[in-house]
Amino acid sequence: MHCQVHDRWRRSLLHGFSSFYGKLPSGADLRTLGELSALMEGDPECARVRGTGFVRELLAHQTSRGLTFRSHPSSGDERVGVVIHEMEKHFRSPNLSVESLADDVRITPVHLRKIFRKETGHSPRQYLNAMRLRESVLMLRASSASIKEVAAACGYASDHYFHLIFRRKYDCTPTEFRNHSHGQL
Repeated sequence: MHCQVHDRWRRSLLHGFSSFYGKLPSGADLRTLGELSALMEGDPECARVRGTGFVRELLAHQTSRGLTFRSHPSSGDERVGVVIHEMEKHFRSPNLSVESLADDVRITPVHLRKIFRKETGHSPRQYLNAMRLRESVLMLRASSASIKEVAAACGYASDHYFHLIFRRKYDCTPTEFRNHSHGQL
């Protein structure tokens, strides 16, 4: 079955699955996709809205599971493990940078980027942003904190940058995501 799910601006919401998230889950999610395809014939507008919600939930679920290492690790460089541990401890700090992480393991930022990408398949910045976005999704769902407070709590020095990164990842603003999470979209 092939279907393209779009948000209200007619942009695809499935662009991240093939490379970053891998295959779509099976089971209940496939039943939901089947229900959506049946609904498309009867009520396309309702199917579009439900499909958008389903894909956002699926993205949030996949993001909340975190990033994983490639299935075929290369050299197993311990410095990458140290860097990831430091990211997990300090991702809420807006001062956390590739430069400071490289200093922690006594290598240059360029070398850190190289070994990090080799081990994880992602740059340190991508990995850190994924951690921060995962936390922001949880906060948007569970709290009534303002978007600016969520951005600050997740390590973003600027709520404008947070909006930009969030929209790039989820094709919606944090406010739209929160409203949809509470069934208002």
